[in-house]
Amino acid sequence: MRKWVLVLQCAVIAAVVLVSVGTAKAELGVYAEHMDGGDMGKGYGLGLRTDLSLMEFLNLGLRAGYYEFDTGDTIMVPVEAVLTAGVPFMLVRVYGGLGVGYYMFPSGLDLSDEFGFFPLVGASFDIGPLGCFLEARWLFLEADLGSAADALPNSTTADIDSVGISLGMTLKF
Repeated sequence: MRKWVLVLQCAVIAAVVLVSVGTAKAELGVYAEHMDGGDMGKGYGLGLRTDLSLMEFLNLGLRAGYYEFDTGDTIMVPVEAVLTAGVPFMLVRVYGGLGVGYYMFPSGLDLSDEFGFFPLVGASFDIGPLGCFLEARWLFLEADLGSAADALPNSTTADIDSVGISLGMTLKF
């Protein structure tokens, strides 16, 4: 639980710093995500994100989330950085990008905290300062099982590679 509070504090501080740099193209958002967590089964989560427009087509984002998986009541707390490039298409901005993250497992199966990466594609739609987005990503992540080796026979690692679909809302500054 302490790690989760720390992650949220870091996300809020990052949002304040990004907004304070004076750019008019910063945003803060919330999202819900469904993941097919590989060896962990289905996963559901909520998260916060902040994005800063570096150029007209290029964004840098920071994200923090909280996910629960079916297998062993496992909880995952990711902290991620994402670089996306996008183009406007009618009223929608279509984008793709790459992200890296540090994934913590504070409870459930005894999994090691690990780094992972993911490509993503998405689309966003803005109405004034409010926006909504839909994203799909493929997370590449593998964690050592530690004392939980009995949970997955014939394996010392948990394959958490997964497809995730996110739906969220943003507020632009």
